[in-house]
Amino acid sequence: MALPKLLEKVAKVLELPPDLLLQRTRLPGVAECRSVFCFLAVREGGSSGAEIARMLRMSRTGFSLAVMRGEIILEQRPELRRELVA
Repeated sequence: MALPKLLEKVAKVLELPPDLLLQRTRLPGVAECRSVFCFLAVREGGSSGAEIARMLRMSRTGFSLAVMRGEIILEQRPELRRELVA
């Protein structure tokens, strides 16, 4: 799945506007959503971490941490993973 489509899908499932994920913000739920997107884009979609980090304006370290958080979130919420990967 193309990154913009994946971003829209994750945002829709987690009930956030997709453009909010492209902004640097500390609003509740945004970090979780970005983390899930990062994990799915890299591990499920095979996208380049550098490409995604640039898209989200994240540092490499921040991106790596987001991928780890995304994995944990999806392990704790298998129903969310099923909905996003289906």
